[in-house]
Amino acid sequence: MTEPAGGGEPLSPVKQALLELRSLKSRLEASWNVRIASGIGTIASDFTRIRQSYIAAVKAASIAHIYFDGVCRRYESLGIELVVEELPRTVRMELLSRVFRNGGLTDIEEWVRLLDS
Repeated sequence: MTEPAGGGEPLSPVKQALLELRSLKSRLEASWNVRIASGIGTIASDFTRIRQSYIAAVKAASIAHIYFDGVCRRYESLGIELVVEELPRTVRMELLSRVFRNGGLTDIEEWVRLLDS
């Protein structure tokens, strides 16, 4: 495990890797003027499950791009964002119109962002 810069509890290898990925993302975006999103799939217990893990990683990256400013996300950590993205657009629009029926401006802006995705 790696010691954090400010002292305290050591970082797990996974948290250290995520910090390094975020740092790399920031440097690449600044250097190349691009926007990067990344995702981590499920654990593949054997080689026959690598495809499933890859598909989950692609979904996680897509959702990270839409909802989390491209910050790396694990597929297992996705919640309502994954559910909303799996819905057909017409069902998503109906759901959001019911949820935000009495919403304010902030709610409506979020609604528009979700519909545009």
